[in-house]
Amino acid sequence: MDVGLIPTPENKEKVHYDNGSTDDIIKVVLNGCNADIKKGFKQFCKGFSKDENGLREIWSFIKYRIAYQVDDDGRQDILLPPALWNRGWGDCKSKTVFTIHVLRCLGIPYKVRFTGYSGKSLTHVYALAYLNGEEYIIDTVFDFFNREKKYKNKKDYDMTKISMISGLERQNQNKVGSTGNGFNYSTLLVIGLIGVVGYFLMKK
Repeated sequence: MDVGLIPTPENKEKVHYDNGSTDDIIKVVLNGCNADIKKGFKQFCKGFSKDENGLREIWSFIKYRIAYQVDDDGRQDILLPPALWNRGWGDCKSKTVFTIHVLRCLGIPYKVRFTGYSGKSLTHVYALAYLNGEEYIIDTVFDFFNREKKYKNKKDYDMTKISMISGLERQNQNKVGSTGNGFNYSTLLVIGLIGVVGYFLMKK
């Protein structure tokens, strides 16, 4: 893959919470996973194949080409892929966002898994990918591909596209099966039959 295709970061920082909780961290991680993907990054992702070997290469690239390092005390930084690649290191949060962006570019279904190893707290995150009905674990902090550390509790998130829509083209009102006003033809037929039956009942 051509790492020169990874866009340069915008060098912008947005503080979401001054004193965030675990739930707040999860929200920001998921927002990062759903963030817009730059055109250059999409080209970079084409260097990975959409099969098991490709998933292994994604895991290996993020694990070994981007160093693992925890955030400084008092900080929880979630970096988008260009920023993470430019800095060269990050923790499980940013590595997971990078992983998810690659999976999105390749059109591979995925989940985000948060795990905890003591008590009820969730302290780790990584990606799950799905190919041909098989689940693959992509934990780029763990030492083995498609394996995970035994956890005490977990929470998986299916990623659903959430859009803010500023305008839509008017739907074709001649589309088969639709009247263009919220009713379909079957509904109108039933309403018409009810009206005819009612008319004849009143005549009796």
